[in-house]
Amino acid sequence: MAAYFFDSSALAKLYHPEVGTPTVDRIIETAENRIRISRLTVVELPSVFAIKVRTQFINRDDAGVFLRQFREDIISRSSRFSPCESPNSPPVQFLSPSKSITSRKLLPPDACYL
Repeated sequence: MAAYFFDSSALAKLYHPEVGTPTVDRIIETAENRIRISRLTVVELPSVFAIKVRTQFINRDDAGVFLRQFREDIISRSSRFSPCESPNSPPVQFLSPSKSITSRKLLPPDACYL
């Protein structure tokens, strides 16, 4: 069994095809692999997709679909990735995407303060 840590950039490749997606897919599809993500990814991934919307790489509807799928994957824990947590960690909380996030140039740490 191999364990991988995916940052938000790597995880975005799972939801939106781009350079590196085939590698991410191979890692995810290998049943014995375990994928861990930072709890901060819950904030960072919406920021990644917001940047893609602002740069017209994807549209707002697609970003919504990708974020809903990500939330479902985390909540259901049906995927092979999960947040790195200690036994005392509070449950993962999600920010709902808003027009302000996609219309402003926010970096992931900035989004934490919304």
